[in-house]
Amino acid sequence: MRRVRSLLSVLILLPGICAGARGDDFASPFRFEPNTQNTQPQASPVRSALRLARTAPDGGPVHGLSGLVWQETKGLLHAVSDQGYLLTLRPRFTHDQLVALEFIARHPLRDAAGKALEGLDRDAEGLALDGAAGQETLLVSFEHRHRVARHDLEGRWLEEIPATAPLAAGIRALPSNDGMEALAVHPGHGVLVGIERPALALPGQILGYAEPAEGWSYPVASPEGALVALDTLPDGRLLALERRFIAPWKPLIITLRLLNPDAPTLPSPILARFSSAEGWPVDNFEALAWHRDDRVFMLSDDNANPAQKTLLVYLQLPLR
Repeated sequence: MRRVRSLLSVLILLPGICAGARGDDFASPFRFEPNTQNTQPQASPVRSALRLARTAPDGGPVHGLSGLVWQETKGLLHAVSDQGYLLTLRPRFTHDQLVALEFIARHPLRDAAGKALEGLDRDAEGLALDGAAGQETLLVSFEHRHRVARHDLEGRWLEEIPATAPLAAGIRALPSNDGMEALAVHPGHGVLVGIERPALALPGQILGYAEPAEGWSYPVASPEGALVALDTLPDGRLLALERRFIAPWKPLIITLRLLNPDAPTLPSPILARFSSAEGWPVDNFEALAWHRDDRVFMLSDDNANPAQKTLLVYLQLPLR
């Protein structure tokens, strides 16, 4: 989401700029904890964190990562960029801590003709792994030309997923850069998309994009917050990631919540909250992926801005 690029550059200052990476330099340990005493360390859900270099070992950029999924069968993370490419990464752990991230591959997201997506067509925001057909594929949601498409694990286009008729017109009417930020595949509700902010033309902020056609309201935890990521837990509940950014002089707040799509009117508990007002080194977090048990990855989008960072944070959340 590029809208916050210039404003976040004022809010978030870096001690230095990471210019590139080769091998083990691709990701380095990052101290993701508050620099004040407002938050007790023993209450922190953070297990570890890495900061990604701005250039990958293949010489390409690492910018604008907005969607993330964990592929358990291969032990890999996949991330999409709003610059239109797919990264494949392998996390490394020691004593249950995320200690390294191996760059595996980069693939352009392609259209039906096999050409790499360009311009406004390439703005990928949400990502979900779908194995319903017996073969794992990726669903990607896009802004500007609002759509959900299926791609293989090397970025090749497979099909476009049509929205149900009751929702299609409302989705087309969304502002160009204020659309389907969040995406998940649910065993009972199908393809779910999360709209960044409520839209009058749609029945809710979380939508059953394909069949069945349905929508739920979703009041965000912080005033003027935005829904930016979803992932499905094995028991059918949803993890939700919210970002609240108003202005450089206001706190930047990142919130993780737990939702039950089978009972959407029930309260949605807050699992973790990170606020710049409490000293947390928060950035533009836009992606999350459930890993195993009570562990979750959270990823930030640097907007290709030298005053921001691409952070991969490993969390332990009260999911039981």
